[in-house]
Amino acid sequence: MAKSRSRAYKSRNVIDMEKAREERREKRALATMKRVEKETPAEAAVSTRRTAKRNRRRLVYLVVFIVIAILIVTTAFNIITLKMEQAKARDELLQLNEMKARLQEEISHIDSEEYIEQQARQQLKMIFPGETLYILSQPTEDTEE
Repeated sequence: MAKSRSRAYKSRNVIDMEKAREERREKRALATMKRVEKETPAEAAVSTRRTAKRNRRRLVYLVVFIVIAILIVTTAFNIITLKMEQAKARDELLQLNEMKARLQEEISHIDSEEYIEQQARQQLKMIFPGETLYILSQPTEDTEE
């Protein structure tokens, strides 16, 4: 069929494309008018039902598309929030690991002989035999005036 159309145009030597398009439009419109005139009221009702059915189907597709879009958006939002929470948890884990290392270092320092001796001298005011303990009084605000 396509070949016959192209042969027809070649044989006519169509030069004005706009005119040819307009003729085709008029021919289609005339065919549509004839078909509508021939339609009985029953066929017109069927055509109306088809149009209504088509519109209903389009509406259903639109609703399904909107529901799917909403699901995708909410899922993406949930994924983003979970990734943010995961990053926060990683940061907190790093801080806790640093604190753990610091506390373990402090524990090893507390267990040393030097630390025990230092704390005994400062807090308990202990001295070795043969040492003399000197306690200096702190000047109070009353004595400074």
